Amino acid sequence: MFFRLAIACVVASLWPAWAGAVTLQSHVGVYELTLSKNRSDSGISGVSGRLVLRILESCEGYIQSQRMILLTTSADGKEIVRDFNFESTELRDGTAIRFDSSDTADGAVQGHHVGRAELVAKGGEGKIIFSEPEMADIPLESGTIFPTEHFIALIEAARDGQPSIERRVYDGSGPNGIYDAVAQISEPASPTRDQAVAAQLKDGHAWNVHLAYFKPATGDFLPEYEIGFRLHENGVASDLELDYGTFALKASLSRLDYLPGSCDR
Repeated sequence: MFFRLAIACVVASLWPAWAGAVTLQSHVGVYELTLSKNRSDSGISGVSGRLVLRILESCEGYIQSQRMILLTTSADGKEIVRDFNFESTELRDGTAIRFDSSDTADGAVQGHHVGRAELVAKGGEGKIIFSEPEMADIPLESGTIFPTEHFIALIEAARDGQPSIERRVYDGSGPNGIYDAVAQISEPASPTRDQAVAAQLKDGHAWNVHLAYFKPATGDFLPEYEIGFRLHENGVASDLELDYGTFALKASLSRLDYLPGSCDR
């Protein structure tokens, strides 16, 4: 399993009364991870851990990082510590992303990819270029967007009252990170369940978002993984559920800190 949550870790700040374009607010969010669903064929008996998501606005664009550490217990009782790291920088105009993603199990590297993806123009075609490990460039179809641009599109769709949107996304996780992401958006009916930060999130509008990620051109009607979360008016993602099919993780937001941006514009 490779952890993929690049689309859900961005925090956005919306101007009052929906005025102007979406502007991302720098922040750090800490999520406590627990097992919420486990099928008999998952091969695991327990999972616990922590996820830290960080985004910082810069003059160039948006710098994003994720760190997730999981303690996984297999069905036969063996414990494995998984450490997932992801860092990226996306240009403000959405035409390029630089990324560095890694995955280790008990200190042994399972995967490490460093490189960049570039579009000829916003909405145009492009390619993924790897510097580590060396491999052939991978083409990107016209209309492909990157994680921050995708999250902005979700916020704009929610603001406009759209019940669903579909986008082709490259998430920066390596050669297999191209997905067709289908989002369902609805009004929430209850307050956030993340009580540790409920007071920070009690004001303003919010939506429930469910994202299903499909591999392109496979004809598979089942998504590779799914993510559910609450998208607050200020852009915070709370009440996260990460569903990998055979098991699912609940990610409860236990701490939220807003940070100053690093660019005076």
